[in-house]
Amino acid sequence: MNTAQKLKQYIATEIMYADDADALSEDEPLLGSGIIDSLGIMRLVSYIEEEFGVEVPEEQLVPEHFRTVTVLAQFVDSLQRGASA
Repeated sequence: MNTAQKLKQYIATEIMYADDADALSEDEPLLGSGIIDSLGIMRLVSYIEEEFGVEVPEEQLVPEHFRTVTVLAQFVDSLQRGASA
């Protein structure tokens, strides 16, 4: 399971309380559509740090990184590359 799939699964089941990840498209707006609010972002950041072994710097907690699952996965992948450098 790749980064986007893991994020999609987590958001769909743990934040949206959907039965499966197919309830969420990888390109669906997360913030504008109300799928994720500020509490959801904090839960998501905690999951990202635990699941992917990265630290999300406070200055990186900007709406641009949480637009869609695709954008968020790219952000997480960049954090992982930075951590291994």
